[in-house]
Amino acid sequence: MTYKVMQKNLRLNYICELSYRILTILIPLITTPYISRVIGPAGIGDYSYTQSICAYFLTIAVLGTELYGQRQVAVFQDNLEQRSKLFWDLLIFRFITIAIAFVAYIWLIVIMPAQYKTLFIIQSMGILGLIFDITWFFRGMEEFPIIVIRNLIVKLLGILFIFLFVKTQADLNLYVFSITAASFLGNMSLFFSIHKYIKKPVWKKVEIKKHILPSVTLFFPQIALIAYNYFDKTMLGSITKSSVENGYYEQASKIIFVAITVIIAAGNVLAPRIAKLFGQNDTLKIHELLYKSFDITFFLSIPLCFGLIGTASNIVPWFFGDQFEKVILLLQLFSPIAIAMGMKNVIGVQFFIPTNRQNYYTLSIAFGTFINIFCNLLLIPKFASMGAIISSVISEYLLVGVALFLARKELNIHRIIQKSYKKIISSSVMLVISLLLSQSLSPTFVHSLFIIAFSALSYIIILLLLKDELLIDLMQFKIRKK
Repeated sequence: MTYKVMQKNLRLNYICELSYRILTILIPLITTPYISRVIGPAGIGDYSYTQSICAYFLTIAVLGTELYGQRQVAVFQDNLEQRSKLFWDLLIFRFITIAIAFVAYIWLIVIMPAQYKTLFIIQSMGILGLIFDITWFFRGMEEFPIIVIRNLIVKLLGILFIFLFVKTQADLNLYVFSITAASFLGNMSLFFSIHKYIKKPVWKKVEIKKHILPSVTLFFPQIALIAYNYFDKTMLGSITKSSVENGYYEQASKIIFVAITVIIAAGNVLAPRIAKLFGQNDTLKIHELLYKSFDITFFLSIPLCFGLIGTASNIVPWFFGDQFEKVILLLQLFSPIAIAMGMKNVIGVQFFIPTNRQNYYTLSIAFGTFINIFCNLLLIPKFASMGAIISSVISEYLLVGVALFLARKELNIHRIIQKSYKKIISSSVMLVISLLLSQSLSPTFVHSLFIIAFSALSYIIILLLLKDELLIDLMQFKIRKK
């Protein structure tokens, strides 16, 4: 494959992945204001708490095969025999691990308080749906359009179900069902396309043992990551015994995680390409992609952080409703995590994992998890949801610091940080503008849209005045296309 074709495919895949990520932003913009008012803080908190526990079982069920399968398929992209055998090996392996996790999950349902049993039962569908989840294969093949089309259909059906059937607080179970059922059906739909990429199985040649160790090796960073991402919700619910506080935390974190999906899209696209380049020992091109990815990450995450701080007071009242006023401060405190999460994605998902340095990834995530738990124990009893958010921000930045230290021999840290200062200057000016506008304008959808648009324009103008290389490159590319 020529370099130009590789670049074209990367752009196509990024556009597809970005389109899906934008879709994941638009859907909450449609459903969250409705769900916040219909279900309320307590219902959202119950879902958040039970879903955080279910997430541990979802991770255990696939035992690292998501990342391992994607990486290996990327290596065997051009070998039909090898990738077909790999597919059937991992499909059988995953079936066994999912069955074991499902049995353990049923035991959990038995011992859980009656308040949460129904929600846990509904979410069990998510574990069963993993049997049909072959997204890892299509990501390894860099066939992102297939994934995007499937997710588009599933998400739209989920929206339709919510507006048709979720009408009161008593419909919390229906809301959770719509989420899990959509995921289940979406996973099944991928099987309609798989026959184009693999051969029929030769059951006598199926091997499982050789995949156990590499999958388990990748499982440790995954379980550490999922614990790191969900311990806040689990500990918040367990310590405070307050569904409302968990509801506040859920809504603040939802805005953050929805917003950074555009940034994370690059990681999903570049990871299989870097794995392929690593197999070809093309270190120079790997570093070229990584430094460009850091630049893109700063370009998006820094103004996102500053923008959320400036606009939270205008967005939250109309978006979530009067019951969620506390989310304004929570969102402002949470915003800095966007920068650290973007950097973590580049170092971990785009560099450590594809280049077989998952032990570094595991170590950094484990360190972040330890710090997060320690800070949660100190801060949640006194500050509740605010304490959980402060803990997350502290641990995320310390995690990135450890990851950068571990990557110091491979990556030029000074070169990475250097790419951020123009974005920080531009975003600082944008923050002042957004704060002034938010104080002057009432909290409505139209006003928020105006503040965001005007702030974004100011950010771009200042970057142009500072002659930011990435922005100039993007504009020159647009001009050439015309």
